[in-house]
Amino acid sequence: MYVCLVMDAWMDAENKDEDYRRYIPLLTAALRGDWDSAKRFFDQDESALTAIISNSEDRALHIAIMSGRSIEMVEKLVDLMPPEALALREISGCTALSVAALYGNTKAAVILVKKHPASLYICNNKNWLPLHSAANAGHKDTLLYLLSVTKEDDPVSKPFAYPSGALLLSELVQSEFYDIALDLVRRYPELATSTLDDGGCALELMAVKASAFPSGIRLNRWQRLIYSYVPVKLENYADQDHNRSDIENPVNSS
Repeated sequence: MYVCLVMDAWMDAENKDEDYRRYIPLLTAALRGDWDSAKRFFDQDESALTAIISNSEDRALHIAIMSGRSIEMVEKLVDLMPPEALALREISGCTALSVAALYGNTKAAVILVKKHPASLYICNNKNWLPLHSAANAGHKDTLLYLLSVTKEDDPVSKPFAYPSGALLLSELVQSEFYDIALDLVRRYPELATSTLDDGGCALELMAVKASAFPSGIRLNRWQRLIYSYVPVKLENYADQDHNRSDIENPVNSS
């Protein structure tokens, strides 16, 4: 991951004009987690603290979080930046907290939330909150932290209401975080059968997910519990999965 970041960042720099390339030392310092070099750059150019330094419109903070090389550098960058600067976004609409969620940098997430709690409720260009990004990327520790600090009654994002909650549940199922999905369904049982943009629902995703049904239609503990909390007949979905298995494996089903 680190090598890919270095290569992408340097390619970005080479494709920009001379004014952009002057940020290469800062970009390199952020990738390496080299705070001393970054600090010398900021001492010469204070505006560089929030300047765009990559073709993806990343700031130094975004790069430092992605690389994960130094939590000290993240701490020092956040300390120098005003709270509202943490809401600055890169090209896909991700704030620093969303970047931390995507890359599973839980320590950085804690620092960012402490300074700018509003970041928890800022969506990216896909209309995903940091919660969704962590779930989609499969970073369970980061997700659990974000769940512990996200308030369900935020009037704008409404993170656990439809459609945000339904999307979160589907991402939990896709990442096989069934224990977290169960907790969400216990609190909001209507989410399990809420329709997603593609016309499906989280319960259907689970019904056809091979890893959720390792032995034909037999459910493991998490699946049985989740199904018990939703007003849908398990047999309907189990039969769908069983019939699909027969079609795909006619020799085994005979």
